[in-house]
Amino acid sequence: CQSDQPKAFHDEEVIERLLLSSAMSPERNQTMHWFHWKRVAEEFCRRFPDRELAVFKGFLAHLDDVEVGDRKEIGQVALLIAQRRPSEVWTIVSKALEEDLNHTYGIRSWLGGGPRFADQPGIAPITFFKPDIVIEWAVQNCEARRYLIQGMLPKTLADQGGGEVTRAFIDKLVQDND
Repeated sequence: CQSDQPKAFHDEEVIERLLLSSAMSPERNQTMHWFHWKRVAEEFCRRFPDRELAVFKGFLAHLDDVEVGDRKEIGQVALLIAQRRPSEVWTIVSKALEEDLNHTYGIRSWLGGGPRFADQPGIAPITFFKPDIVIEWAVQNCEARRYLIQGMLPKTLADQGGGEVTRAFIDKLVQDND
């Protein structure tokens, strides 16, 4: 059936798929592509907050892809989502870290605010999560996870800037012979 009225395009699932496929497109090296991608992603997350975790999962799934992981725009959108929804993002991140402990460089780099995300100096997304939750996760599999997490920790013990999680790590996971 055809109608004289143009069909409104409001299906957030379609927009989400386009947004995520656009991030993986062949034109992804074009600066203006990323400028517009970021604007669309931020607006999508604002309009459809229940779907922004899908955008975050898309970011995480392609974080080890140099072409995607090195794009500051994707990292900035992921940072906004992590700030707004730290509990849900930690659940996603910790699960991803558990799935393959040997292939977590991209996630660990992002969590620690590593060099791939240097356009946001001093911001380590690991600081968005409650220190108790992060450390409790690490304690559950101490041998594997303490080495995984130590590179993500802020290099401070101060109350500001993430020192809380660093101090909790030292208190719970560092042994005298380390």
